Formats: sequence, C-alpha cells, structure tokens
Amino acid sequence: MPTQWVSIQSLGEQQVENIFAADIITAIKFSNCGQFIAIGDEGGRVILFNKNEIKNSRYFDYQYLTEVQAHEMHLDQLRNMILSERINQVAFLNESSDK
Repeated sequence: MPTQWVSIQSLGEQQVENIFAADIITAIKFSNCGQFIAIGDEGGRVILFNKNEIKNSRYFDYQYLTEVQAHEMHLDQLRNMILSERINQVAFLNESSDK
C-alpha cells in the first residue's frame, strides 16, 4: 500500500501580518530515528520538537521541547561587516555507543 501523507500540524503564525522576518525558517533537520526535529530561523534560534504519538490514532505530531538563542547579530571587526544571526544549517550528532 502506498504511503499517504496527511498534514495535521503547522508551525508558527497563520496570519501573514503576524509573521516577523526573524521567524522565517532557514534550516530544518530530522534526527536519524525521527524522534526529533531541529529548526533554525532568521533570528538565530534553534528550536527542538519531540515526536508525540496521538492516542488511538495512526498519526503523530511534534511538540515544542526547547529552544536556544544560538547567534546574535554582531560586527566582524576583521572583515568590517555585520554578521547576521541567521541559522544556515542544523545537524544531530551521532549517539555514542558507550553508555
């Protein structure tokens, strides 16, 4: 049977007038096991979501877990230019086999 995709969740504001430039998603990564999603945005935040099984359903959603302000805009004095706080890429580290 072919996979059938259904959208049951969205991120952020639904009305365009409430969206700020800093909130625009610039990077997204699923963990290898699919349990987590990490999202980076223009504002320098990395936001982590955790997979949540929905009871009595074959569907699941991702719930907010935590966020980190990873970057802030600053002046690179060597290049004499302002560096954006934008997140360009997110990645999950491989889990260690030593526990």
